[in-house]
Amino acid sequence: MCGIAGGAHLTKGINFRVRGRWTILLMSLAENAPYPDRLHEADGLLHYVGENQRKSAEIRFPELVDQIYRTPNGTLTGNGRLRQAVHQFKEGEAPPERALVFEKIKKGLWVFAGIHELIDAWESSDGNRRVCIFGLRATSEALDTSGVSIPRHDGPAPRAIPADVKVEVWDRDKGMCVKCGSSENLHFDHVIPYSQGGTSLRAENVQLLCSRHNLEKSDRIDY
Repeated sequence: MCGIAGGAHLTKGINFRVRGRWTILLMSLAENAPYPDRLHEADGLLHYVGENQRKSAEIRFPELVDQIYRTPNGTLTGNGRLRQAVHQFKEGEAPPERALVFEKIKKGLWVFAGIHELIDAWESSDGNRRVCIFGLRATSEALDTSGVSIPRHDGPAPRAIPADVKVEVWDRDKGMCVKCGSSENLHFDHVIPYSQGGTSLRAENVQLLCSRHNLEKSDRIDY
C-alpha cells in the first residue's frame, strides 16, 4: 500500500487521487469497525460510508454529527470530492472514478481488496445523524507491484472473501506467498477460481500469492 501511495501519508477513510493518481479507500469490515462499510448482496455494490467531520473544540464526538460535503470555508471534503466524481460520471462528463480499496482484517494488517469503480452516492440516516454512502462496483482488474492496473478477462470479478476467512488464510500461510515465500505485494487468490465455481467462503479454497504468481496463475487451477 505504501508503494502504491508513492510515500504519501494516508489518512483514515478517503484519500482522493493520491499524488494525482489513485483514489485510495481504507475500510474495515470487522464487527467493531467505526464505519459500517458492507458488501450488499442485493445490488452487488460495496456500500462505503463517508468520513466524519474532524474532532475539534466545537465537535467533540464526530461520530454523532452529520457528515458534510464542504468545510466551513467552502473546501470540498473527501465526501464532497467523491460525490462530485459520481455526478460527473452520471452526467457523462467523466468515466467512473477508480479506487483502490484496502481492508483492515486485524490490527496493523491491511490487505488489498481490489480495484473498484465509484458509480453511485446517496445519503442515509443511522438514527442519530446523516451519513454519506457511496456505491462501488468491483472490477476484474489486477494490480501489479508498481501500481499499474492490468485488465483481466477471466470472468467476473471474484466474489468478496469474508474478513474472517482472510484472517484464517493469513495465519495459515504465515503471511507469505505459498509459491515463493515472499511477504511483499500479497493477494488472496482462489485456488479454484470463482468464475469456475470456486467458493470464497472457505479457507481451503483461498491462498496467499505474491503479485507475480497471482498474475501468472490467472484463472488456471494449480494441482
